[in-house]
Amino acid sequence: MSPLQKTHVLVAGQQQVAAAESLRRKKRAEDAWPFAWTQAPPRSKHVFQSGFLAAPDPATGIQEVLEYRVDDGFDFCLSDLVLQVIGNWLPGDFTFSLDINSPIGVTSANTLPYKDYQNIQVTMGGNGPGAPLASPAPVRSGELSILRARDVLRVKVTNINVPIGNPQFFIAAIWGWVFPSGQVFGSQNR
Repeated sequence: MSPLQKTHVLVAGQQQVAAAESLRRKKRAEDAWPFAWTQAPPRSKHVFQSGFLAAPDPATGIQEVLEYRVDDGFDFCLSDLVLQVIGNWLPGDFTFSLDINSPIGVTSANTLPYKDYQNIQVTMGGNGPGAPLASPAPVRSGELSILRARDVLRVKVTNINVPIGNPQFFIAAIWGWVFPSGQVFGSQNR
């Protein structure tokens, strides 16, 4: 049998009705939400996660500001992001980076930099010190914004020249949605 041929299973009675309805539901979901990164699919739940870190000594190296772990049985779509510094800083005084499955100090085959979000030397989103989470920056739409069950998204910062401690803070926040794994066409590819 060629790899392009589909196998056929014969069912009768109630099994036939159930199988046909299952195929109709899947087709409707694919037609309505063909790509989970364009719009939250049915049965999705919105996600908001934030974190902050008092500016560490530059000698400490990379520090984690936020960690988000995708629950078993779900995929996650990152839609919006805030990367802010509260306090005195200039562009180049710090770098923000996003990555997947990369704890600080651990090298793994599953480690992935989050494409286009490495060594960011300016803030993104927010609305200044009075309202740092007021207007998040949208994340570029595409399949790379989909994380799988058990993936861990981390926002990290390296302090290069921001004054240490209070009142200097690094802030990160993410918005998006989770939906059942495999629910949407395109959700199985990274």
